[in-house]
Amino acid sequence: MVIKAKGRTFLRLLGATFILIGLIISIFLSFTLIDNSFVSIMVILIILPWVLFSIFLKLEIDFFTTNFKRILILTMIYSLILIFLTFLQEFSSGILLSFYSFTLLLLLVCWHFSLSIYKKEKVIFVISGSVYMINILSFSSQLFLLNPPIFILNIVIVCFGILSIIIIEISLRKKGFLTYI
Repeated sequence: MVIKAKGRTFLRLLGATFILIGLIISIFLSFTLIDNSFVSIMVILIILPWVLFSIFLKLEIDFFTTNFKRILILTMIYSLILIFLTFLQEFSSGILLSFYSFTLLLLLVCWHFSLSIYKKEKVIFVISGSVYMINILSFSSQLFLLNPPIFILNIVIVCFGILSIIIIEISLRKKGFLTYI
């Protein structure tokens, strides 16, 4: 029974890897999905510190875990300043930047909490993943972007990652291998 649980736990890890791959593809797709190169660069400037912060928290680096609130507040202020500067340049670019950055942050949160065994974090994983899917599909329908195959592939990769984690965890819970704290 322990071997079965290890194999299924590996599938959870595989699902989280698919979500991370989808996040990386989404960041690089900002250059092709958004016509404005300034907004594309701003998306990367906003998302990159959040990705690094999340990775450092996952790796449990002492500086980031002990100064969690300070770094979180500084990263939020940094992001808001960049969004504000974009709004000053052009209002429509600011809205596009805000929406796409928020959507990518939802995917980052989904990835960050994907392997959690805490009930509240698992709820955050499901909600952020669901809202990401809704946002990215509405974003794509607004800009008629469902034509590029890489964009559709990215949505499928993320959806597969989220669904595989949920299905594996339901299976593990039914068999008694996984309990949430």
